[in-house]
Amino acid sequence: MAKELKNISEIRRFFHRNEDPIYFVSATNFNLLGIDEWAKNFKYICYIDTYDGRHPNVFCPSEQPHVEFQSIEDINNYLLQHKEVIDLVKRRGGKPKFVFLMFDAETERLVKELGGEVWFPKAKLRTKMDNKIETVRVGNKAGVPSVPNTLSEVKDYKHLQEICDKAGIGHDLVLQSAFGDSGHTTFFIKSEADFRRHQHEIIGEGEIKIMKRIDCRGSAIEACATDQGTIVGPLMTELVGFKELTPYRGGWCGNEIFSTAFAPSTRQKARQLTFQFGEQLRKEGYRGYFELDFLIDKKTNEIWLGELNPRITGASSMTNHAAFAHADAPLFLFHLLEFSKAKFKL
Repeated sequence: MAKELKNISEIRRFFHRNEDPIYFVSATNFNLLGIDEWAKNFKYICYIDTYDGRHPNVFCPSEQPHVEFQSIEDINNYLLQHKEVIDLVKRRGGKPKFVFLMFDAETERLVKELGGEVWFPKAKLRTKMDNKIETVRVGNKAGVPSVPNTLSEVKDYKHLQEICDKAGIGHDLVLQSAFGDSGHTTFFIKSEADFRRHQHEIIGEGEIKIMKRIDCRGSAIEACATDQGTIVGPLMTELVGFKELTPYRGGWCGNEIFSTAFAPSTRQKARQLTFQFGEQLRKEGYRGYFELDFLIDKKTNEIWLGELNPRITGASSMTNHAAFAHADAPLFLFHLLEFSKAKFKL
């Protein structure tokens, strides 16, 4: 029986000696840059070769005819069915493990066909957790408060006003539907004209999250829910809505990590709330890597839960390259550890 890993150096050694191939399949290797330096036999299978063939651990198969991609899932499913990828996986043997930025039930089926294992919670559970309405409920259970809000279907503008009066959240609002990426389904509603502009995306969409609008700073924090508890990364600033960097209003366009961006008390509170949220995710059956967006009120400094991304994200490279990661281990290494089924104690 394998011995229990008791400290960071033993965990690092465990991955330096790893024998089973681990593949990150995605459009590029951006989200998990550098993990191949920590885990032996870690390879990237990508659609776009950002290294012009010069990276020893990036494999890009030759282009084949395919239907137009609508999502990252489509790219991954194309790659997993590509003969050159199948040949690579078979040639390298072992018990292949696969990690993704995005995947669906079809991806899971294709991995199974390759004799591999997806090292992430099931796509079905990820989709459930990704629902913004569900995030509010998980947060409430964990004692992680969202901006004053109410959850309701919306029939028309008059109905919206009645809902807000009853909830006491005023009429300067932010509405979010259950699913949406990078600001796509977030609507700022202050008047009937605002509502009319977006009503086709609000009416008939089921339960909507209706929030009081606050003047806030966005922030992001990544963590990993493991058998030994939740490990929390640093609090990052969030760059949102810079029209030079994103094609649509309110879109995410990057993060930055520097210790003086937030007061120490804010950083500590955000870490504590993230830990609580991670512990609740474990009770919900979710484990592994996740990211939370927090909204920090500029006037009061109160911290509110924005949303949950149950996966690695565009900020993961930063978390995994932060100074603490080089001193100890990247956060994603604990995700791999959790799914390796190795016994460890932190």
